[in-house]
Amino acid sequence: MRVFRVFNPEFAVVEYCRIPGAPGRLPHMSTHATDIETVLLDIVRNDLAVDIPAIDRSARLIADLGLDSVAFAVALVAIEERLAVRVSERELIECETVGDVERMVCRHRGPSVSDDRPAS
Repeated sequence: MRVFRVFNPEFAVVEYCRIPGAPGRLPHMSTHATDIETVLLDIVRNDLAVDIPAIDRSARLIADLGLDSVAFAVALVAIEERLAVRVSERELIECETVGDVERMVCRHRGPSVSDDRPAS
């Protein structure tokens, strides 16, 4: 089990844990990069409750979407559960845009992920 602890002075310590035996890759989930982008945008809109009408690959995680340390922890768990990849906290925090996160997920998923779109 992997436990993430995030300190936020307003909420004390918030813990998120991955439950052993939780489903990995969803059976209907393809490995195409556009599907990964769709899942990431869904995580931003629904799991992180970002209410910005036009979110795309160029949206900056902190400056445009207003993500904080708690949001990064929630996103990390959601990415691992919904896209079946293991990423480190450092890797996610180093991403500046939604497109950077998508490319990071593609790297972790391996050569079966195809992305013929230009980097943003």
